[in-house]
Amino acid sequence: MRSEYIMHLQEASVIQLRQEWFRQYQLLGNARETCTRFGISRKTFYKWLKRFNNSGGNPTSLADLPRTPHHSPRRTSDDIRALVIEMRNATGFGPRRLGKELRQQKGIQLSERTIWKIIRNGSSTTGASDNLDSYSTMETMNQVSIGV
Repeated sequence: MRSEYIMHLQEASVIQLRQEWFRQYQLLGNARETCTRFGISRKTFYKWLKRFNNSGGNPTSLADLPRTPHHSPRRTSDDIRALVIEMRNATGFGPRRLGKELRQQKGIQLSERTIWKIIRNGSSTTGASDNLDSYSTMETMNQVSIGV
């Protein structure tokens, strides 16, 4: 909730700043001078001016757009991701062995790297790091920091 509020304030201040560019531009009548005063390039200024004018003067058009892609055609489907995580939890196999098992049993071809990313980002609960207790982890960290 708080982070959403902060993001809203940041977005609002960006919009207000860009609106100020246009007010100064109208007062000065000179894009180069406006850009110099605000420390922005003319390319940036004209990009936002075009977006603002195309929206009919709607201030919300001055907000930053998300940089995430609209479509990821090569993304691994959720069903296959779930299958990889399920097989990993059931067998404890690594990416190479999981890839082999997926090809043989299910006819699914995935690279080791893709399987590794799925395991890393998924909620897989098996792995060597799970066998460490907090004491041995702290002991290792102390040895590394001391230089033993």
